[in-house]
Amino acid sequence: MERKLEFVATFKDAIALGMNNAIPLLLTVVIYVLTIWIPYINIGTSIAMATLPGKLAHGETISPFFIFDSVYRRQIGNFLLFCGLYIIMLIPAILFLNVVLPVLLIMYSLSLFILIDRETTPIEALEMSRKATYGFKWKIFFILFIYELVLYIIPQIIIWPLIGIGALITYLSDDSSSSTFLTIIAYGIGIIFSIVGICCGYAINAIIYRELFLKAQGQPEEPASPKEFERVFKQEIEATPINKINNDSSDTVDDSTIPNEE
Repeated sequence: MERKLEFVATFKDAIALGMNNAIPLLLTVVIYVLTIWIPYINIGTSIAMATLPGKLAHGETISPFFIFDSVYRRQIGNFLLFCGLYIIMLIPAILFLNVVLPVLLIMYSLSLFILIDRETTPIEALEMSRKATYGFKWKIFFILFIYELVLYIIPQIIIWPLIGIGALITYLSDDSSSSTFLTIIAYGIGIIFSIVGICCGYAINAIIYRELFLKAQGQPEEPASPKEFERVFKQEIEATPINKINNDSSDTVDDSTIPNEE
């Protein structure tokens, strides 16, 4: 199947996917934050949270308690090995302040999803991610950049001036009610954008993973209808050599087998 990644379609699908799963996603994040202090368990839950877009990409129903599944704790060895290889790979780019660093981050952005989803080795996951993102790095970059701009940078441009105006009003007129009102509005805007950002962030990564990797692996086709199956079956029967021979023999008669009438 041909891979494609379109800006408008990606954001449209991401918003729909994120909002449809908003409640389970937010509950999952809350449960993860509340249990992150538990030793050993927190490694498994961290792996589950990091690979959450993979579940969304498959269209699975998200249960907030899925992060405690033992399948993620069984991947601790692979996960730690993957992290080690990933860090070793990025260190030279960081040390030399190389512009290749963003390219590497995008190139291997799908590798952790593939590692857990396909239960493959870290090296194979990195290589599969490289192949999946080949030719789409600029599109991925601009999609993520627009996401960060709209949901995190623009809200800050709105929030901090509101807080500043409230503080200025309080300083000039000693009217604390106006300052409190503007502060509540500012924090309300921040909370709303944070919620949308969390849901859409997971969803955007899920869409990218689905479009560039899962579809390239091939999806099972829908079963044919009974009428379609019957039509294809008749065509195959009519195309068999035996039927062709019978048809030819019925149409052509050997004159030597016909007795001569005297």
